[in-house]
Amino acid sequence: MKWLWALLLPVLVLVSGCTGTVEEIPETLLVVGFTSGNQGRLVLIENNVLQTDIPLTERLRWLTESVRDLPGLPLAADVVDRAFERRALVVLSRDGASSYLSVFNPSNLAPDRLEGFHETARIALNDLLGPRPTVICPTRLQVSSTGRFAAVLNQPTACGAAGGISINVLELDPPRFIRHYEGLIPLVDNALVLDQADDTLYFLEEVGARVELRSLALDRLAERPVIIGDADIDARNVQDMGIVLDSMVVLGSGSFVAFENYRAPGDATPPVATSPSSRRLISSDFADLERVIILGRANFTVHLSVTDTAQPPATLRDYQSGTVEALNRLVFVVGSGRVAVFDELSYHEDAPALTPIPLPDLTAPAFISWFPALVLPP
Repeated sequence: MKWLWALLLPVLVLVSGCTGTVEEIPETLLVVGFTSGNQGRLVLIENNVLQTDIPLTERLRWLTESVRDLPGLPLAADVVDRAFERRALVVLSRDGASSYLSVFNPSNLAPDRLEGFHETARIALNDLLGPRPTVICPTRLQVSSTGRFAAVLNQPTACGAAGGISINVLELDPPRFIRHYEGLIPLVDNALVLDQADDTLYFLEEVGARVELRSLALDRLAERPVIIGDADIDARNVQDMGIVLDSMVVLGSGSFVAFENYRAPGDATPPVATSPSSRRLISSDFADLERVIILGRANFTVHLSVTDTAQPPATLRDYQSGTVEALNRLVFVVGSGRVAVFDELSYHEDAPALTPIPLPDLTAPAFISWFPALVLPP
């Protein structure tokens, strides 16, 4: 599955090259959730990073006509069918005590053809029926490969309320909660991954000074979660979790552990030291990337594998989120007023080189993702 996506997109680019339009139409569009004043918004950004005939500072173009309002401030997003068509973007936002999921259609879009970019569905999570927590305050979002299901990590304390962390699974059409899980031992914050290869949820539970990885298949929601193994990392130190090649990586603020071959039972590898104040794992579960890419408060760090020591980090301050664009193996990280680009394909070792590109209209970004752009005929 991973290789099919990697092979398919270059074929599309080669075909478009026969029309002479490659220089005019970008291969991908970036999408960013951000806050302007008190309004949450989405914007599309034209990606011309690899077009060397364009001045460097102009290779990302803010598409003003693509800006769309959200019902709340953006928190997270996920993509339906990440490895193939990437046919829908689901956005989690919150306005005060009310949380929402918004679905957008990114298909058949080009910088000069944006009329199809609109909200196709809006779900008010607080109004849904079904098994659910008393306080609705989701902080993490994952969606299934078909777009039928979504899962959220619910953290009441993020909304100033009492209560433990829970995982809540819902159907998107018609919208309703279908599974509420708190566990017999506390769930761990910042850790929720839905592997779209087989639509299985992975999450962590706190076991003393360690954490335990568990899985729950969406087609067997009534069953108890399966125990995969445990890891030597403090639950309170967990910052993020994601898939790197065939490993489930759990990131702490200064180290990470990896459950290699995470679909089978087995404990995690010993902790690997990384840059201090690490907070985001920039991972791709379909691009066949074996490198561990970590975004910290002041550093951008690369490990050549899940067991490798850190390469010298690059200084990178106040960036909030990142994404791996699989078509060209480019990593984009987003901060207020700028997006930095890392060419993962040409990187070998030593300190990574990142290229910041200014985007003055970009304020308070929450997430960044990408979609294939439509290549128009001349």
